Amino acid sequence: MGGVFVMDVIIIMCLTVLFIIIGTMIVMGKGDHFIAGYNTASKQEKSRYNVKKLRIMISCPIFLFALLMILHIITINHDSTYIGIIFLVVTLSSAGLITANKFSKKE
Repeated sequence: MGGVFVMDVIIIMCLTVLFIIIGTMIVMGKGDHFIAGYNTASKQEKSRYNVKKLRIMISCPIFLFALLMILHIITINHDSTYIGIIFLVVTLSSAGLITANKFSKKE
């Protein structure tokens, strides 16, 4: 292992921990200010959303990206398998974020 590789792993691990902390804060209700648009909405606009569903829909992609970073460290020498995993995670996360608005609105 070279020095550059070790630094890459350390940086990725720090980012992974940061993503897990932010995702956990959002799920626990302590990170609503991290949700773009919701943090600046008026009380009337906020009342139209089911906050618990919104927190889950926003935190899932964050946890998926943390998982992706962990998989990157594990499969650092297996690029061909890793590209498929990247595509899957990015696609699922994008779809989740796009549908978050629809599913988190109150009935």
